[in-house]
Amino acid sequence: MKLNVLREPAKYRAWVCRIAKNCAKNMVTRYRSFLSLEEVDRFNLKDEYYEDPHYLYAESEEKEKLHNGIGKLPEKVRDILVCAMRSDLRNLWNMPEN
Repeated sequence: MKLNVLREPAKYRAWVCRIAKNCAKNMVTRYRSFLSLEEVDRFNLKDEYYEDPHYLYAESEEKEKLHNGIGKLPEKVRDILVCAMRSDLRNLWNMPEN
């Protein structure tokens, strides 16, 4: 996309973030019915599970892989992903969007 043909180039980043957010919402809606029972149970874990050293190690490994994978993405894709994640956090905490 050429920024010089946009009506308001300064709003490009917000526009792309809104598109990414809507795409993410659409994907969640579309695939929600495909979640397995195991995946649903994963969201309802007991506090004791989070104190298990094996779980904590596996979670830290998963976070590291995710961080490394995100770091390998092209910058534009990373920006879109970060915008979508921030938007989800704002929604989770009931914070207004900028």
